[in-house]
Amino acid sequence: MKLEKLRFLIKISIQFIKKDKIRSLLTLCTVIICVFLINALTTNMATYSYQNYDAAVKITGDWLLYYSSDSYDIENQIEDITDIKETTVTSTIGYSDVDEYYHVELISYSNFDLLPMYLYDGDYPQNENEVLITRAYNNKTGFKTGDTITMEVTDPADPEKKYDKTVKVSGIIQGLATSSDTGDFYDRIITRSSKKADYYTVYVKTDTISNDQLSKLQMLIENTDNAGLNHDEAIIKVYTGHLPYSFSNIAKTDIIIFIVLFILMYVTLKNIFSMSFKKRQRNFGILSSVGASFNDLKLLAIIEAILYAIPGLLIGIFSSNFIMKTLRDNLVAHLLEAEYNSHPAAFVSIPLVTIIVALVITNVLSLAGLSALKGIKKISIIDLFKTAKYQKNSFSKKRKTILKSCKNTSL
Repeated sequence: MKLEKLRFLIKISIQFIKKDKIRSLLTLCTVIICVFLINALTTNMATYSYQNYDAAVKITGDWLLYYSSDSYDIENQIEDITDIKETTVTSTIGYSDVDEYYHVELISYSNFDLLPMYLYDGDYPQNENEVLITRAYNNKTGFKTGDTITMEVTDPADPEKKYDKTVKVSGIIQGLATSSDTGDFYDRIITRSSKKADYYTVYVKTDTISNDQLSKLQMLIENTDNAGLNHDEAIIKVYTGHLPYSFSNIAKTDIIIFIVLFILMYVTLKNIFSMSFKKRQRNFGILSSVGASFNDLKLLAIIEAILYAIPGLLIGIFSSNFIMKTLRDNLVAHLLEAEYNSHPAAFVSIPLVTIIVALVITNVLSLAGLSALKGIKKISIIDLFKTAKYQKNSFSKKRKTILKSCKNTSL
């Protein structure tokens, strides 16, 4: 019986919406605009809360600790504390000069998983004969993706030993040459190789660790030469099981605007529902006369609110995400083009947060509908008959007055 009543009320709600198409379209557009603005602000806050971790990974790298060729037997000691998930080995394999002021370090990476290498153009090296150059080096020398570079390389283990090396540029990465007080510039060229030079550094990624394991790793590193933990607190927190979001990054003004948007949404939709419900007083009176309780009318208002919420949420959220991501991507692309050392900033939409906001919006819509319904809750079929009779009498009086006026004018 309850299911049949629910179906009946849904059917009536749909008929009400179809009957007044202009007002229904106005209500739906209002819901879409409110959802769009609220979701845009939500994704903006989520993006800023993720910013610390995202920047740390792209600038520092997604590793927990590092050690070098001087760190005796530390790998086995690390594995006694926690499992090593992944490593990246870097080695300096030579030095070269573009001119007397511009110096280049030739570095090999075993892979590009843990260290930040944002590709501006091209692809990662696949072997020792392919390299990545920075945009600064590209600007200095004019070499681009696909070009071949022949350079004189100095062996780091024996500065007297020099040899020529020919490599192909596989890609260009974001990067600036660092400058010194003497006016010299220092840059890097990166190749791929699994071989270890005499001096190398190993960057280690582990599974999630406990605070106790972190303390043990800190003690181990303190007693080991040329080893250390990642200095970025955001990365350490994620390794110890925390979420990669820092909600302290959210501005108070964003929270205030967020609350104000919900209030404006409630007030605006309450007024729209009030006008719509007042126009249907006769319908509500008829429903009451055939046994519909006020709780049934409240359920009718909630059903109508949900019918507006479903398309409003779908259109508002998807259009908001699309437009906000497009705008952010265009801004990031401009920054990447203009600044050699910039990195792309992630656009973040947290599904759980989106679902919670969608539920809150649906509740606000329902509350607006219920509040609007209070203004007509005392309407009965008798009141409607009285109103109809009054309107009929008033119309008759106006009709007689007009006819009398017309008669006098003709005389």
